[in-house]
This record gives sequence, C-alpha cells and structure tokens, in this order.
Amino acid sequence: NASGSDADLASLASASIMDATWLQFDFVPTSPQVTFRYVFGSEEYTEFVNSGYNDVFGFFITGPNPGGGTYSNVNLALIPTTTLPVSIDNVNSGSYSQFYIDNSSGVTIVFDAFTTVLTATCQVTECQTYHIKFAVGDAGDAIYDSGVFLEGGSFPAVILSQLLLLQQILYFQQMQLKAVQMQLLLLLWQLPFQHLQQYYIQ
Repeated sequence: NASGSDADLASLASASIMDATWLQFDFVPTSPQVTFRYVFGSEEYTEFVNSGYNDVFGFFITGPNPGGGTYSNVNLALIPTTTLPVSIDNVNSGSYSQFYIDNSSGVTIVFDAFTTVLTATCQVTECQTYHIKFAVGDAGDAIYDSGVFLEGGSFPAVILSQLLLLQQILYFQQMQLKAVQMQLLLLLWQLPFQHLQQYYIQ
C-alpha cells in the first residue's frame, strides 16, 4: 500500500512514509516504569543507507507524565543515550555501529541487517490509563521491508481489554458466591421450621 502514511512516523523520517503498519491499544501500567526490549531489522540495509530510503519505526506513548504534564505521542524507540530515533540512516555500520549487526550472509532471518537488542523505557504512573502505538513504515519508496521484533513478556502492564475481561470474570464469580450465600441462608431459615414440624408430628 504505497499510499499508507503515518503522521507520527513522518515526523521521524526525512522522507515520505509508505506502507505504514501499526498496533495500538490502551493499557494500565503495573509498575512505575514501562520497559520493553526490541530489535529493528530491514532489507534496506546495507545498500540504501543515507540514500533517501530511511525506513523508520516508533513506539509512541500518550498519557500522564509523572514528572508533570502529559506525554503526547512521545517516541520511546531511541538510540541509547540520545534523542535520535532508531532508523536505517541512524543505526548502521558507520553510525552507532555498536548497535548494528550485519546479516548479509545470515541464514536465520531474511533482513540484511538488524540492531542489537535495544530497550525502550518510560516513567509512568501506576494504575493510570496510557495509550501506546507501535508503528513501522517504508520511507522514500514502498519496497524492501523492515520489521520490529518485541520480546515476549517484557511489557509490565495490563491491556484494558484484558482488564475488562478480568472484571467480568470477577463479577461472575461474585454473583456465583452470592447465589451460594442465598442458598445457605435459605437452608438456615428452614431449619427451625423443620424442627417445629418434627415436634408437632411427634
């Protein structure tokens, strides 16, 4: 889809965005820091570095900033100790090469190169609602794919859909418990009458 752009990705790249793909959802953090590990890889490596095909991605967070104010689509996918986004032109054999792995002759995945395992981190307020968007797109053209790998279990949060499901389960369990309690009360209420009935029959 050569027409599929994304405003957040476009703000990070020096070229037009195409084939933009994203996953976004609301979540509630269960710790004061959101941290997850990821790897960025691309077929644009190594031939098209600094040639205008600067494929890029971002992790954009929106929500309360515990330091004051609000995060508004703040990108967490940055080169360590910098404010630079992770992209083809920013991480390669000649730029921040300590985070770059050449995979031209690799046999495990098709991407010609990828980053080392990087960590995205953000300070958050526990039990508050946040929105996050994971996005990746072609820059400059609509060919030669790029992708992002996320480490499973590295996102310490409850997604709101999961929270709603848990609430429904708890509500159902509470209703079952109330039904059992009502049955016990009825049994206790009936006991004196059973004793009286036995007395008069005798």
